Amino acid sequence: MSKKNISDIEIRITPISNQENAFQFHTENLNDYLLPRANKRFLSMIQDREVFEAFEHTSKKIVGICYITTDF
Repeated sequence: MSKKNISDIEIRITPISNQENAFQFHTENLNDYLLPRANKRFLSMIQDREVFEAFEHTSKKIVGICYITTDF
C-alpha cells in the first residue's frame, strides 16, 4: 500500500451519490468497529447523514468509513 498524503484525503459526510461505493466499502471491511448492516438500513443511514467517509481525491476512492447512529 502506498503512503497517502493527508492533503489528498477529505473527511466528509457520505453523499447520496456515493452510497453504493460506501456500502461496498463497508461490507468489504467489516470489523469490531463496523457492524454488519443491511443495504436498506445502510442507505437510510446515509440519507440521515450518519455515515462519514475518508475520500482520497487522487484515486477517487473511499479509504475509510465510519458511522454514528443510536440503533444497537
